Amino acid sequence: MSDVVKMQALRNFHRDIVADMKPLDAVAHLLDLMDWLVAPIDCGRAPLNWPGVRLVGMECAVLRRLAMDVNRPVSREHLLRLWYLTRSEAEMPVDGLIDVYICRLRAKLKSTPVSIETWRGHGYALRAPRGVIFPWDQEAA
Repeated sequence: MSDVVKMQALRNFHRDIVADMKPLDAVAHLLDLMDWLVAPIDCGRAPLNWPGVRLVGMECAVLRRLAMDVNRPVSREHLLRLWYLTRSEAEMPVDGLIDVYICRLRAKLKSTPVSIETWRGHGYALRAPRGVIFPWDQEAA
């Protein structure tokens, strides 16, 4: 499939998604899509290695998104958008998908200085001490 055909399919898919959203949610979704197109936060097939931690694909994307707002909640719906940004319509998620990724991340992050908290009614927040250096920060340096 050519890149043009892929982009047209992506456009049509996201047009349908935002059609049923509230205006502010649609804007947030489209901004996420633009961010992803400019600089994807999904690790794809390459694993993200942190001492004792190996994160792949969506695990990495969820952690990186939570790290953008350390100590502030990110809604489950917002995290689910990461899935929509990188998948086709045929790969729609099942209920509880984000909960599964959060559970996996919590288990993998036990040996690190960070943790993920549940904020009832608000989503999830990454707790990290001041000055923590994430693996992607080390790659950029």
